[in-house]
Amino acid sequence: MRDDAAGSREDVRVVREQSEAAQARQAQAMEEMRQDLSRELRRVMDELRQQVEAFLEQRVREGYNALKKEVAAEFVTAKERMDQLATHLEAVKIAALGWQQRADAQEQALADLRAQLQEEKQARQALAAQRTTVSTEKTTAPQPPNA
Repeated sequence: MRDDAAGSREDVRVVREQSEAAQARQAQAMEEMRQDLSRELRRVMDELRQQVEAFLEQRVREGYNALKKEVAAEFVTAKERMDQLATHLEAVKIAALGWQQRADAQEQALADLRAQLQEEKQARQALAAQRTTVSTEKTTAPQPPNA
């Protein structure tokens, strides 16, 4: 009986460790995703800053008349690039939302597993209590006389 209880405790401990390890992996994955998104955002912002700086330097060197002509063309290019960046940023947001939804689903699965483990623990405790009661009743019951 003690071996069963020890085995049960060991099972619960192993499952708990596995659950904690899964949570740690999930947290690490989320942190890596956050870092990836941060790096990507910084890269996009640096690229945009470099494009703006290049654009401004070019405009300063050119004469006022050439500036008028080229601003219109550069505006179209910048708008297209901004549209591309906006599209890319939207894709990144959608990906992040998908990652968050997967993380939420994993978190729910972990919560369900924790609840199931708690139920199993309670059932095992109740079974152990029943065994103890039955064992106590057997030892305290009057013994029939031997003939």
